[in-house]
Amino acid sequence: FIEALKICADIAGINLTLNENSEKRDYLEKFYAINELAVKYFSNNLNDVMGKEFKAYLESRQFNQSSISEWKIGSASKNQKGLVGFLGKNNIDIEDVINAGLAIDRSENKANKDIIDRFRNKLMIPIMNPKGNVIGFGARTIEKDFHPKYLNSPTSPTFDKKSILFGMNLATQEIRKKDQVIIVEGYFDVIGCYQHGIRNVVASMGTAITGNQLKSITKLTKNIIFALDGDSAGMSAALKGISTASEELEGEAVASIDWQGLVSLQEKFSAQIKIADMPNGEDPDSIVQKSKEKFLELIENSQYITDYLIQHT
Repeated sequence: FIEALKICADIAGINLTLNENSEKRDYLEKFYAINELAVKYFSNNLNDVMGKEFKAYLESRQFNQSSISEWKIGSASKNQKGLVGFLGKNNIDIEDVINAGLAIDRSENKANKDIIDRFRNKLMIPIMNPKGNVIGFGARTIEKDFHPKYLNSPTSPTFDKKSILFGMNLATQEIRKKDQVIIVEGYFDVIGCYQHGIRNVVASMGTAITGNQLKSITKLTKNIIFALDGDSAGMSAALKGISTASEELEGEAVASIDWQGLVSLQEKFSAQIKIADMPNGEDPDSIVQKSKEKFLELIENSQYITDYLIQHT
C-alpha cells in the first residue's frame, strides 16, 4: 500500500512525506512476532518429553521454575526442521524465518530447497530489548565436549550483539533505583543473580564490551561495575576491551585551579568504571548460588579500573 501511495503521489506531482519511523516499526514488529512464536515453540519443547534433559540441567544449575518462566527459557530439539515446520504452519514466510536468523538455507539451487533450523539440541534463552521485545536468542549446548558451548543469533533486522546487553528489559528500573549496574559475561550469571534478588545486572554475552553497550548504560547510571569470570581465558582481552570501549564514552571539560592559581581544563570521564575481582575458577552465578552475601561483598570491594590494571599487570 505504501509503495502504491508513493507512485500515485509521483503521478499527481505531490510531495509525499511519510512517517519512516512508522514503516520501520512495522517492519521490526514482523520479526518480533516471529521471535515470539519461536519462544512458544522452544517453551513447548522444554515442557515436553524431549526437554527432560534440559530441565534436569536447569535444575542442576539451581534455576527454579519461576526463573525459567520469567526469562522464557526453552529448548530446541534435534529435529533439523522442527522450528521451520512450526513457523510454516503459522503462515510465516520462509525468507522471513531466514532473515530473522532462525533458519539456514543450505540449498544448492532454487529447485532443491534445503532449509534447516539454525538452533538444534540446545537450551534456548530469548534475548530481549529494553522494551521486552524478543530480538534474538542465545543457545547453550548441554553436551560436555561440544563446542562452541554458546551460540548467539546472527545479526538480523532486530539483533546486533554489539549494541545490546542481555537482561536490560528486567534490569532497567533497578539500575536507575540503585544508580549502579553490574556487568557480567553470561546469561546464567544474570539469571542467577536475578533469582537471588540482585536485579541491576546485565551481560555483555561474552568477554568483549563495546562503546555502544557502555553508552546505553550511561543513560541509566554512571556507576559501572564489571564482574568477570575469575578464570576467564579472555580476561586480559576483556580488560583491554573495557579500556578501549570506555575511551568512546563522552567526557566533559572540568575547570581546575592548580597551586599556582592557573586555570586549566581537564577531561572528566562520564562514567565511573570498576572491576569486581572474582575468585579463580568462579563466576558470578556460581558465587551467588553459594552465598549472595559473598557476591555482594566482592561488588562492594570492587576497584577502579586503573587501580585494578596496576595491581594485576
